[in-house]
Amino acid sequence: MPEHEEDLLTRTGADTRCGRFLRGFWQPIALSSDLPRDSAPLPVRVFGIDLVLFRKPNGTLGLVARRCAHRGADLCYARIEENGLQCVYHGWTYDTDGTCVNQPNEPAPSNALRAVKLGAHPCKEVGGLIFGYLGEGTAPKFPKYEFLNTREPERVILKVHHACNYLQGLEGNLDQGHISFLHRMAGATMGGTEHGQAAVGSRKTPMELLEQDTAPVIDTEETPFGFRELTRRSVEEGVYFKVQSFAFPGFVAVPGPTQGRGGYLVNWHVPIDDISHWKYQIIFKKGATLDPDTIRKVQIGDSAIRPDGFVDGRLADGRFPQNRASMRQGFFAGLGTGFAFQDLVMCEAQGAIADRSHWHLGSADKSIIWLRKVLKKALKRLDDPQAVEARRSEDLCAEMAVVSAVIPQGEDLQGVMRKHVIETRERISQLPSL
Repeated sequence: MPEHEEDLLTRTGADTRCGRFLRGFWQPIALSSDLPRDSAPLPVRVFGIDLVLFRKPNGTLGLVARRCAHRGADLCYARIEENGLQCVYHGWTYDTDGTCVNQPNEPAPSNALRAVKLGAHPCKEVGGLIFGYLGEGTAPKFPKYEFLNTREPERVILKVHHACNYLQGLEGNLDQGHISFLHRMAGATMGGTEHGQAAVGSRKTPMELLEQDTAPVIDTEETPFGFRELTRRSVEEGVYFKVQSFAFPGFVAVPGPTQGRGGYLVNWHVPIDDISHWKYQIIFKKGATLDPDTIRKVQIGDSAIRPDGFVDGRLADGRFPQNRASMRQGFFAGLGTGFAFQDLVMCEAQGAIADRSHWHLGSADKSIIWLRKVLKKALKRLDDPQAVEARRSEDLCAEMAVVSAVIPQGEDLQGVMRKHVIETRERISQLPSL
């Protein structure tokens, strides 16, 4: 990838096209569990901006600049009062819209002081996540995401810190070839999730099917929300067929632990800055009661990813330990049992911002090439009124389907995919606005 193109897609500052584009969507900034009632203000860094997230006693959320407007004190130390966030240095207090509502150290505040206001951003809580809008103008409608229109037992949400650019995480999700190698774990148990059960239409588990054909045929299809990825693997019982989706602003829906049976996994990558990002993992299955410990065992495994999402255990040079002995016992990569950790290691191993000028992409990398294509097209149409209106629609992801099944040879795979798309659209049309 040429240097100018790499900068276009990896730089997310306020003065960049990519930064402006990503800010134009509601983005997850924290788990609801990160900010329970009566908790301290939470520092949040997103797109290189330092903010503080707080919850008033009545539950109302606020997302404001981290530094007090008086003399720059860190508002993470602030008190939570009925009327807002009170700086412990001099008592200045800010409401959720950033307005300074109290200056108790001033005997008679001047008009200039009365007008003090911190930068503030809209935020809302949906489906176990707290979202913020950091874009220009009024916030768009919140999309009808099927994976967030769920009750808590139907979903499990994790987050994992990555010390690398967000684009590397997105590319990893769309790399179908790596699943047959990096995640090969002959001795690992997947009990309690669909990973450990026979795939739809097969007697084999998904991981066993992935080993039967390690070189999938990949097709792509552009959509209003981004693009679909259709993969075909030749297996003993027919065709192992999968449909995954990349959706703006930056997430991928894949079969995951529920393997598309009434739900799927979303990996949502949000830049902290240009050299680090959060990956939010939303696993859901409609009508089910998911066990968080079981999901965490599959996604996090025996790795050093902490409950808060940060990662321990790096060596002095920044790499992670590798168990070479386990590589002779069925664990292909020797990186433990957690899918999310294995992905993290490979993403970070490319460097803080990968140098793609030396890459040699093949047909197995078609989806990575398409990711660049749709992102560049979106950035080119950044200020196009029609494109802006489309991406601000609550129905943006109304046709985002996920499929994972073995289909008999000769069956119409496009027809299978279209059936799932129609069913998804009908389900989402009946969901309430979020």
